[in-house]
Amino acid sequence: MFAIYVLDGISLLLGFALFRALSERMRIRRGTTALGGPENKSVIFGMSRFLYTAPDSGLLYEQWMEEYGPAYQLTTVLGAQQVVLCDPKAISHFFSRDTFGYERLSGFRKMIQLLVGKGVLWAEGDSHKRQRKSLAPAFSHGTIRTLIPVFFDSAYKLKDQWDSLLGANSSDGVTIEVQQCLDAIGLATFGHDFHSLDGKKSPTLTALDSFGDANISKIAMFFHVLQFFLPIMGGIPTDRNKLFNTLSITLREILGDRLQQAKTEKAHSGNGGSSEKSAMDVLIESESQTSKAPIDENELMAQMKGLLIAGYDPPASNEHHGMASFYASLPSTQNRIQWALLELCKQQEIQSQLREELLQFSDRDPTWDQFVSGLPLLDAIVSEVLRLHPPIGELNRQATEDDIIPLGAPVQTLAGHTATRISIARGTVITIPIRCINKSVAFWGEDAKEFKPSRWHAAAPPGSRDIHGYKHMLTYGDGPRTCLGKGFSLAITKATLAVLIRNFTFELPGGPETKIGRYLSILPRPVVEGLPGFQVPLIVRRAIQ
Repeated sequence: MFAIYVLDGISLLLGFALFRALSERMRIRRGTTALGGPENKSVIFGMSRFLYTAPDSGLLYEQWMEEYGPAYQLTTVLGAQQVVLCDPKAISHFFSRDTFGYERLSGFRKMIQLLVGKGVLWAEGDSHKRQRKSLAPAFSHGTIRTLIPVFFDSAYKLKDQWDSLLGANSSDGVTIEVQQCLDAIGLATFGHDFHSLDGKKSPTLTALDSFGDANISKIAMFFHVLQFFLPIMGGIPTDRNKLFNTLSITLREILGDRLQQAKTEKAHSGNGGSSEKSAMDVLIESESQTSKAPIDENELMAQMKGLLIAGYDPPASNEHHGMASFYASLPSTQNRIQWALLELCKQQEIQSQLREELLQFSDRDPTWDQFVSGLPLLDAIVSEVLRLHPPIGELNRQATEDDIIPLGAPVQTLAGHTATRISIARGTVITIPIRCINKSVAFWGEDAKEFKPSRWHAAAPPGSRDIHGYKHMLTYGDGPRTCLGKGFSLAITKATLAVLIRNFTFELPGGPETKIGRYLSILPRPVVEGLPGFQVPLIVRRAIQ
């Protein structure tokens, strides 16, 4: 009898929750301008699964932009509607109100909290503003300038390993699986060497690899997508959530030890501390109550967890409903270096030109100032990789209040009216299709899909000039949440490429026409099509200088 009462109670609660959800959905629909959009693909998933499994979701968003205009609607999970913005004026308005007028989905914030805690990636509004202010010194130009030698040390460690593999016979070269460059992140941020380049496997790397390698079953994907709309789903002990928990515990253990060590070193060395600081050392100073924007130890731990995972290997593919937004704070250096090497393998002439540019530093390494303005081709190549291969496919936020979004170009509503602004009701989900904007012909011209570094030696195309992100791209976002670690990430990428391209030549085993795809796991990665898993083998030879 008791069991029947329990089931009745659960049924009532579920019914009430469903009623509230449907009522909220009706309110949002009444308050949001009805726009055109593609036909729904699934009653349960809407367009979510279709976008997630597409080879390039950016192409789909661009196709729909051409068909329905710069603002349109998509049906998502359980019939919910979200508004997609491809209009520069509307995007600028959206980013100006990020964290205050638009926030991450509640289910997604729950996932961030489970994995890293209540750090800057989780925070919104005033809390986000305070935590971001505390992080800023760790990613200032002055800090990055002092860390440049650390980045080079890690790059040379990789070079030495490849030299050993090549041995005396370098004419034929060797096929090498592109190595992960986690040591640069570990040394620079934590003052800790993860020994990933030594072939050793720390608990942290084991957990990270498990997190990235796991394939997503249909059931797991169902729970994963639903949890962004129903946060309670995040508490279900799926294999994916267990991985999140394992990774969180492992990271807390190693970072806790490193944090205590850094505090001890600071106490013994006095207030001045060591002249060689990691980003963690700077963050520890933010924890002090004398800081202008103090953070507590739990927030500090959350910042370091997020930084490590983001620098290790965030997604680089077609994530949906904010799956990748967690990693926006510091886009993946590993993926960027992989994509840069792959693009240079396909364009051997550009690879040779870059090597010539770098040979001026045959007896020394570039300084921070030279990275900023003295290596135009290296900068152009990195910029083009950022444009074509952003680590985040799209950005999703939910309106916290009613809003009116202005449009630079008019759209047709479902009612047949021409609109130059659209109404957004509180609770509406807004999507910014980053990969679409970065690669759209409308913004970047007819050669928008091509890897063409020379475009960065000329003025930006007229269509892209209204995009207010870094170099008119949205790779690093914009507004209050624009990537704080941008300079940090660029410096690691440039230092690593400078060492590798200066000392080695790279080719794809199948030649320049080899097709490159993305391996769809929890963390999509670049792969050579036709090979199992996420392999990226390259033929490496010593460069003739």
